[in-house]
Amino acid sequence: MDETGKKPGRGAYLCKTSECWNNALKGKVLQYALKTAISMEDKAALQAYAATLSNEEQEPGENAQ
Repeated sequence: MDETGKKPGRGAYLCKTSECWNNALKGKVLQYALKTAISMEDKAALQAYAATLSNEEQEPGENAQ
């Protein structure tokens, strides 16, 4: 994950909610956006990251708690 959006390479923008990440990981949505296959290990890491996110999207300018 690149929260700064500054790392080189292909990327996909996802909102910061677990629901958004879980939806992107279902099927091949994220693989299609990235134009590459996602390994089982990478998918597990992405699912673990998604589990740390809340289900509510923050308003711009709100501080994360």
